[in-house]
Amino acid sequence: MAKIEIKGIICADGWGYEEDTMPAGVMKQLEAASEDGEIDLRIDSFGGDVLAANSIGNAIAAWCLEHPNAKCTCTVGALAASAAANMLARLPVQFKRQAYEDSLVMYHSCYGLVCGGPEAMRDNAVMMDLVNDMAKNALKSRTTLDKERVDEAFREGREMWLTGTEARECGLVDGLIDGIAGEIEVIDENRSEYRLVASAVKSLQARKEANKMAEIDEKKALEAKAEEEEEKDDVPPAEAECDDENKDAQAECGDDENKDAKAEDDTGEADPEAECDEEKDALKQEVAALKAELEALKAKYSVKASAVQTAPAKDFAALVREIPKGLSQEKYADAYSKLKAEHMAEYEAYMKAHQTR
Repeated sequence: MAKIEIKGIICADGWGYEEDTMPAGVMKQLEAASEDGEIDLRIDSFGGDVLAANSIGNAIAAWCLEHPNAKCTCTVGALAASAAANMLARLPVQFKRQAYEDSLVMYHSCYGLVCGGPEAMRDNAVMMDLVNDMAKNALKSRTTLDKERVDEAFREGREMWLTGTEARECGLVDGLIDGIAGEIEVIDENRSEYRLVASAVKSLQARKEANKMAEIDEKKALEAKAEEEEEKDDVPPAEAECDDENKDAQAECGDDENKDAKAEDDTGEADPEAECDEEKDALKQEVAALKAELEALKAKYSVKASAVQTAPAKDFAALVREIPKGLSQEKYADAYSKLKAEHMAEYEAYMKAHQTR
């Protein structure tokens, strides 16, 4: 198993930091992983260059497309923040993601510096909006986090911190690591890709089971009430009707009672306990069918993409520069908004296909 460690500052090639946190260094480790087809990715970083992190993430995604049956694991150490957190959210579905209870994951808006005039400032703002939108879309599509909370986290100056437990609850990681080193146990192995579906199926199963049990209890109560009413209506014959002076009448009364008892035995009324057992068996069969449906959903959501998509031909900054000069502020704003909507639609289609969901 090839170990890839993302520690310290994530940076572009040639910045002079640790090679393991640069795209070129990760590429070397991925080449080594091709021999045994297993990756053990460990993230313990407060972030860095978001484009370098995206480059590393795309390299890992391309490797997973070439090795669809590979066993891949990602472990979050003490911290996965900023660009490192973005990398965690965009990992291919082949990865089994895990963290510790005291692990921390942090998201916020990207920051940047730019030198130049108004055009350069506008172009940089457009690029930063694209980076933030990609990070937000990854969180909204792959976790159960509230969309308003995600949008608020990416406002300037805001941050969203998640513990390992919260990351598991929202589906950002698949399980928590319990125990000391050498005794690692993932206590929750539900994958985030079908977490919502599985939760819905389990909720439906619980409701159906509760309804069935309520029906059985109600039926038992009605039967008990009916028996009580029958006992009240069943008045024993008067002694005067069956005394020594009228033995024939007494014999006739006894015969009638025997006939009634025999007729009651011949009605073939169903045993309430047997009815309850039959309903419980039917309920168990229904639960088994729901479990089979859940397994089918798991298989469906584990399908890997096989085609490599291509990114849009031009970046948005280049397209903005093609807007005619000399337009009024209103016309420029309209042209800018239309261009941004078209480019985002194209880019989202690319990202949706590229992330192998």
